[in-house]
Amino acid sequence: MAASSSAHALSFTLQAGSITHPDLPADIRNVRVHCSTQAAQDKISCSNGHLETTWEQQKLAADFKAELHADGQWSAQGSTGLDALSWSDASGRYATDKLQARIRFRITQQDESLLASVQAQAPSGQAYVEPVFVDFALAPAQLRADLHYQPSSGHLTVTHFDFEQTGVLQASGKLQGRSISSVNASIQIQEMRLGAAFDTFVQPFMIGTQLEHLKLSGQASASFEIQQGLPTAVDIELLPTRISSKPADAEVEGLRGELHWRANTPSDASSMQWDASRISKLKMAGADAQFQVWSRNLKLLAPLRIPVAGGAISVRRFSAGNIAQEGMSASLDAQIEPIDLAQLCRALGWPEFSGSLSGSLPGLSLQDRELKLDGVLTANAFDGHASVDRLRVLDPFGRVPRISSNIHLRDLDLAALTGAFSFGRIEGRLDADIEDLRLLKWRPVAFRARIMTPPDDRSRHRISQRAIDNISSIGGGPTGILSRGFLRFFDDFAYDRIGWSCVLNNGVCRMGGIEPTADGGYVLVKGRLLPRIDVVGYSRNVDWNTFVSQLSSIREGGPPELR
Repeated sequence: MAASSSAHALSFTLQAGSITHPDLPADIRNVRVHCSTQAAQDKISCSNGHLETTWEQQKLAADFKAELHADGQWSAQGSTGLDALSWSDASGRYATDKLQARIRFRITQQDESLLASVQAQAPSGQAYVEPVFVDFALAPAQLRADLHYQPSSGHLTVTHFDFEQTGVLQASGKLQGRSISSVNASIQIQEMRLGAAFDTFVQPFMIGTQLEHLKLSGQASASFEIQQGLPTAVDIELLPTRISSKPADAEVEGLRGELHWRANTPSDASSMQWDASRISKLKMAGADAQFQVWSRNLKLLAPLRIPVAGGAISVRRFSAGNIAQEGMSASLDAQIEPIDLAQLCRALGWPEFSGSLSGSLPGLSLQDRELKLDGVLTANAFDGHASVDRLRVLDPFGRVPRISSNIHLRDLDLAALTGAFSFGRIEGRLDADIEDLRLLKWRPVAFRARIMTPPDDRSRHRISQRAIDNISSIGGGPTGILSRGFLRFFDDFAYDRIGWSCVLNNGVCRMGGIEPTADGGYVLVKGRLLPRIDVVGYSRNVDWNTFVSQLSSIREGGPPELR
């Protein structure tokens, strides 16, 4: 320390090689403090103090004024700045690059505490606090805060703060604690631009999840309560917002409403409305959802009706618990109001069917990573009836979901069913049973299937040449015979019955038909009237993947061929 004096003033310079403290991420080195003091009866003043130091190889400087009172209390005020600060800690979790900052401060000692007010601006540069990255050149920020610090305990209280990041958000609040894990806070966001705020502060935490490509646009306001580093209350008011996800090819337009969440007790009712939504090319009209969320639970408070394709999906009851956790549970009761199949198929890029789809979905529940249907799923389509029972899905959201069920189809209109494909036209009715169905990763690995003409069917039975060729191909019989000779002059033929069966096991389909033939085959189509055509199959054991490829070729209008 060097000092000089006159009758009225004392000038001194204080130097220290380093300052070490457990709360500091790195030592402060090469400290130099210069001050010219003036003494009064009850205090000593420093009006032109200057501090220089080195921190993490960055030179820092501050100008300040200070007062030391006779009772030992002191105060200081001044300004400092960061000039192109580039720094990172040893772990790489925190870093800055060319960070510019201007800071003004006032500090007062009061008993065993320090009271401080801070104003800070960051007009440029970049900062990284894992996993959040902020470019202040694109979104400058400013902070005003009042603080209360107790050195003996390390306890810090921010009695009030105002934070603004241009084009991103405006927030205020208070917080206290010794660390992030012990912090208590109350935060109000007066205005938040969802796109910028989500991309900056939320999306980095979603990398590697199904939501990492989510995009938001719109505005919102919110309030948060935090206890011991964990959120306990969230209230959000959402102004018209757009949400989209390119990988899922889905979006929601005009989403708005209020969300209320509590950590430990049921919250007030939340409500969300939206103008329209879309999954791929399937467009759905707006809807109004009334629900309650608390902890990891969600409960629908009123029926939710979502118009789609001339009909609607009406959710009468839905609840979920332990969301996104081991032991997640959920239950659903829904109704499908008649949906126009043609609209639905066009939107999803499927072959276009005529008719409508309706039905009910009762008692669908999720418990212990098992999705099951307590009742019977029913639907009406192709002027017939479908039902699914004993539905079980193990690990539905895992990498290898396993599904089991029975499917029963009754009195389907074959003309409506085959008219959308290149398979060939068939008129009549159809029953089908698929029992003991097993799927692995949504692909069938086992089942017992039988497709047949209902025994009491009195409808018109006609089958086209192409359909006969394709059915013969499926059974391993000859094709193209009808295109030769006088039969080529007939567009279609009468039939008595159609029947086909398959028992799938270990990748092999064991096939059969209506009845066996004397030469070891099986009848697939039993003709009626003249000219009578019977279609006979001879392939018994067929590789399932080959069989599926053949059906795909037929659907796309390719040659009916089985090797």
